[in-house]
Amino acid sequence: MHNVADLVENVIQGNAKESVIIARGLLAGGHSIPRIVEGLTRALDSLDAKCHLNQFNLLEILLAARAMKEVVDEVVCQEIEKSPTEFGSMGKKGVFVIGTIQGDIHDLGKNIVVTLLRTVGYKVIDLGKDIPPAQFVVTAKEEKANFIGVSSLIFSSAASIREIKRLLLEENMTNTMVIAGGAAVKQVEKEDLNVDMIAEDAFELIRFLQVLEGNVAE
Repeated sequence: MHNVADLVENVIQGNAKESVIIARGLLAGGHSIPRIVEGLTRALDSLDAKCHLNQFNLLEILLAARAMKEVVDEVVCQEIEKSPTEFGSMGKKGVFVIGTIQGDIHDLGKNIVVTLLRTVGYKVIDLGKDIPPAQFVVTAKEEKANFIGVSSLIFSSAASIREIKRLLLEENMTNTMVIAGGAAVKQVEKEDLNVDMIAEDAFELIRFLQVLEGNVAE
């Protein structure tokens, strides 16, 4: 009989198939979806700690993120779809519209962020890659998004990120925060891109959101 600690360990090890099997077994054994999400969050915290100590490599993070995504997609989301009213409180932390900026087709990092955001309780609308600035704003308006997340790994495309905030102001959407990430934006200041925050990595983004939620101190 598996327990939540087994789920945590397998996610950290990047064992996607086994993680899904364990999560399904936990559900069948009477564990709740919030309990499973708690396990995923513990795995996330463990990976975050490794990042701080430089005890990780990119492959490890990618495999763990894939395992989390499989559990979220195949267990958590499916269970929520069966009983949406029962899980109405999940996804209430806020709405994130996210995508890779126009001119850039890289999305591995963005996909990791999507998985982690969903794991910790955000509703995420993933626009995909090569997305023009206006599409971020149109979707954010339609979805009443609290946040726009924009990724860029190509320096030539990063300049387009500046347009998002300007378009938000035109729509009087002053409360929608714009958060940028990716290799192309790490060496610039947030003022240069006209954004509210530049995230060094997915874990820094999660910590930033926790501060906004009032769950942790700055």
